[in-house]
Amino acid sequence: MIVAWLVAALIPEMPHPVLLLRGEHGTAKSSAARLVTSLIDRCASQLRTAPRNVEDSAVACAGSWLTCLDNVSDLQHWLQDAICRAVTGDGLLRRQLYTDSDVSVLAFRRVVALTTIDVGSLNGDLADRLLSVELDRISEDSRAAEEDLSARWDKIHAGVLGGLLHLPVNVLRVLPTIRRSGLPRMADFGRVLLAVDEVCGSGGYARYADQASKTAQTVAESDSVTIAIVERVTSAWEGSASELLKRLAIERPPKDWPSTPQGMGGRLVRAAPTLRSLDWTIEKLPRADKKGSRRWRIAPPEEYPAGSSASSASSDTAPDLHTLPDGPADVVTAADNLDSSADDRADDLTGRVSAGQAIADVADNPAGVSSECPGCAGPLDAEPLDGCACADLHEGVA
Repeated sequence: MIVAWLVAALIPEMPHPVLLLRGEHGTAKSSAARLVTSLIDRCASQLRTAPRNVEDSAVACAGSWLTCLDNVSDLQHWLQDAICRAVTGDGLLRRQLYTDSDVSVLAFRRVVALTTIDVGSLNGDLADRLLSVELDRISEDSRAAEEDLSARWDKIHAGVLGGLLHLPVNVLRVLPTIRRSGLPRMADFGRVLLAVDEVCGSGGYARYADQASKTAQTVAESDSVTIAIVERVTSAWEGSASELLKRLAIERPPKDWPSTPQGMGGRLVRAAPTLRSLDWTIEKLPRADKKGSRRWRIAPPEEYPAGSSASSASSDTAPDLHTLPDGPADVVTAADNLDSSADDRADDLTGRVSAGQAIADVADNPAGVSSECPGCAGPLDAEPLDGCACADLHEGVA
């Protein structure tokens, strides 16, 4: 996934995911970030502290192609929004100094990386843009001095950079053939990741897709409104934001708890994508009239009966073609599954018909069971006649 992130960082005409290097103390987050980012944008200040306001954030991002914020302990909501705008495209408009009406415009789309021990509470918007990599702790006998690391890196840097620049050539060659549907929120990066997998024979896209579901769970566990909905809405519910605010009333609400119906409506809009990714149903219903309040429909995920699941379909049911991935190998596999499913049904039909029974009899009896035994010509719902070789048919019907 890091290789695909580096390749995507070399393609300016696309939004880029935010690389998040996380881990406990002693996992070399800062060192790893310094080495990785130096392949893309080698500058005097490779790692930076978190900005204090939106203007500082815009100036810092506009001044370099890649910005890495090191040891971020608290991602405030305004900073999360600023990072989202930076990777998808942002602009800062200010009055030019020492003028009355001239304006200064900073328009940019950049690459952003973060290092942190714990990212804290995440907005769903930023969570969808994260490419999270967990670093393992380095044992004491495996640590190396900074001087030795720098010397080794200087020796291999040219070769690593050459290899990195060679890879996008092949990725860009196969990129037009990569599917354009069924992609994640960062669709352009998803296609780059699929292209890297095809060129390198890797499995980064599968890891990225698995990571998205885990990130959605993390977002749900850090949002107070989402937590309250998951805990208290145990069956399908329909009503207005004002009614939901009363239903979810908390004796000691947290600081971010909405105090008005408008605030609850806004939080529902933010929470909806996360809840849907966890198989919840959350929908805005049309207004009954212009004066009526907006109504919502919320329902928890369906629970399957014990011993069954969504994937355990009957053997007589063909696979759902709408759930098939777009990859050619998956299509071939699906076709094989369809053929084997048809063969199983044919074998099941043949197993209930004796070899001596005519094909016409089967056509007349689609269930595959004749009322007359082909061996003794007696009725199947009675005991077999002497010398009948089809006793199992009688027993099966009985």
